[in-house]
Amino acid sequence: MDDNKIVITDNNGEENVFKILFTYEDEENGNKYVMYYSEEDDEQIFASRYDDDNHLYDIEDPAEWERLEEVLEDFNMHDEEETDDKCDGCVCEDGNCVTDCSECDKN
Repeated sequence: MDDNKIVITDNNGEENVFKILFTYEDEENGNKYVMYYSEEDDEQIFASRYDDDNHLYDIEDPAEWERLEEVLEDFNMHDEEETDDKCDGCVCEDGNCVTDCSECDKN
């Protein structure tokens, strides 16, 4: 897991490169997780548990998946708060549109 990339070998022996979205350590159970995605399909997020040697493990427990979905949701909400407001067709700076956009509620 170097340079914000992770290489995973599939069942056919092919290596696939993914970008790391973020890593997370659960203080309750001490497990470490990595959330990652393919540059070719950034809509689908993958998650794996990993150890100190960066070996990846599948997540099979539904409760564990549910917790990770909550973490991802929190990450997405926090990430949205830190970025400038943007909508299709316009650019907003400091909450004000700098271009004309009829769809923007800030216009």
